[in-house]
Amino acid sequence: MGWIIRAIASGFVAFAAPRIAIAAGMPIDIWVAAMGEWLGASVSRDEALWGVTLAIGLALFGIESWRHPVQRLWGALIGTVRSEAHKEDSPTVPLTPDWPMKELCQHVLNNIDDSEQVIREIETKARLGDLACWGRRHSALSASDNPNPLRPIQQEHWDEYSLDYLRCVMHEDLAECCTEPRDNRGDHAQSFQDLQVNRQQSLSIWPERSD
Repeated sequence: MGWIIRAIASGFVAFAAPRIAIAAGMPIDIWVAAMGEWLGASVSRDEALWGVTLAIGLALFGIESWRHPVQRLWGALIGTVRSEAHKEDSPTVPLTPDWPMKELCQHVLNNIDDSEQVIREIETKARLGDLACWGRRHSALSASDNPNPLRPIQQEHWDEYSLDYLRCVMHEDLAECCTEPRDNRGDHAQSFQDLQVNRQQSLSIWPERSD
């Protein structure tokens, strides 16, 4: 039993000794020579002890070599799981309407001096879902007195409806900005008035001019 304990202890020494010696500044060739001399002495004294010591030392080296890639793989896996969990714990704040569409049109006009192009750009962003829009269903009353609730405008709406250029660019009343059927194919009753967007989202698409 005693020789097994000595073998285990010697195996750990064989595993740790080169690290300690090299960290202390011992040249590797001197360490190899000393290690060879020690192993030779061990063989001459007790072949069984030397064999178990060598096996333990090699096993520890193997475990260390195997441990690093496994640790990297485990770390990457845990990092991915934690990242996904963090995403789930951080819900996206829903957008809210806080900016009249007419003011967005005027803002984009400051960057693009072509009102028709401005209308096309805004419609395209809305149709693709990049720009959230809200409005009130068309009412027989004036846009300012429209009693219908403000509601999100679905992307599909823009396939058959477009922004009313005159009301969204030229009209003074912000609530008059509305959608209208394309080529008279749509129903005016399904159009929207008092169009609004989210200011932060809009400015992320069309930033403020720096000059």
